[in-house]
Amino acid sequence: MMPVFTHPASPSRPLHVVATDDLDRWLETQPQVVAVWLRDSAFQAALGDVRLVPNAQGQVVAAVIGNGTARSRARTRFGLAKAVAALPAGDWHFEELAEEFRTEAALGWLLAQYRFDRYRGPADPRPGLKCPEGVDADRALCVQAAQLEFHRHGGLPGDDGHIALHRSRRRRVDGLGEVADQRHAGLRAAEPVRGRRLWEG
Repeated sequence: MMPVFTHPASPSRPLHVVATDDLDRWLETQPQVVAVWLRDSAFQAALGDVRLVPNAQGQVVAAVIGNGTARSRARTRFGLAKAVAALPAGDWHFEELAEEFRTEAALGWLLAQYRFDRYRGPADPRPGLKCPEGVDADRALCVQAAQLEFHRHGGLPGDDGHIALHRSRRRRVDGLGEVADQRHAGLRAAEPVRGRRLWEG
């Protein structure tokens, strides 16, 4: 099933995004019990590192994910997408996520949610995401669809979002550029494409 964003009006829990060099300042703005919990759990805001934040009754009411350093972000695409595997089911929204990171975070979340389930039974529910403010939801969904088309037809998405096509399978993706064009993703099947360029068109 193709992942989508959750309804913007649905109740959701916050996923706070904190960079390593901003961690101390951010902790000072949090309730003492939250700051102590994060420090005691050795949270250093490494890229993709997640901590669940419970209330007094033990219910998860929020979460925090590290956005790492500029160097770690440059080396790893879609680092915030690790939240998909770490968070409980339900709707979530990003908090304190700078505008420059929102597009990549939204696309990475959609790609991380995808599971090939044609021959499997019902899957456990996964966490959903509200589309971050300022992100073109339709375009993100188009790019996701195009990238998954390449994956299903012989593309190999690497850790950095790179799509390397098998030359022997290239004939199978001749029509995918046209598919993506129809979806306004600006993708061409005739050339390797990196995740960032998928978005830029």
